[in-house]
Amino acid sequence: MGILEKVQVNLPLPLLLKNLSGVLAIGLQPEIYFSGATLDHLPWQEVKKVAQQLSQKNISVTFHAPFMDLSPGAVDDKIREITAFRFNQVMDLVPYFHPRAIIFHPGYDRWRFDDDVALWVTNSLLTWRPLVERAETLAVKLALENVFEENPSILKKLLQAVHSPFLGYCLD
Repeated sequence: MGILEKVQVNLPLPLLLKNLSGVLAIGLQPEIYFSGATLDHLPWQEVKKVAQQLSQKNISVTFHAPFMDLSPGAVDDKIREITAFRFNQVMDLVPYFHPRAIIFHPGYDRWRFDDDVALWVTNSLLTWRPLVERAETLAVKLALENVFEENPSILKKLLQAVHSPFLGYCLD
């Protein structure tokens, strides 16, 4: 097994579309990043074609969900709603690409949440529980990637509260 079969390389969707022939030629396994702007302007025919070509070459993919301006544990309901909307846009692509996993930023930042982990977990569950239910239906694993969390105990609290084999973590 070569190194390319062991790693996923982050590629924003527009970059993947532009460099698809090279990706296919060397068998690069992309972690496809979808920004909010990309999700709003998806070239659906091209997306379906790319998904089919990757599948035909048996190239494994993962997804990286959008994260800029999003907060799955937001106190503000509207911020959480748009976050869930963006996350579900990525989930809509699962039947085409069949990713091994989808990477999400959990969004805890002790400064923005005034060190109130319990508040953040409570609000996060409003985002993650429905998303995990959908992941189970689609048979795709979700992974929380640490970003601002200073130690894994914060993610552990959320994972324990959701308690699903379809939600895990990846450490950056």
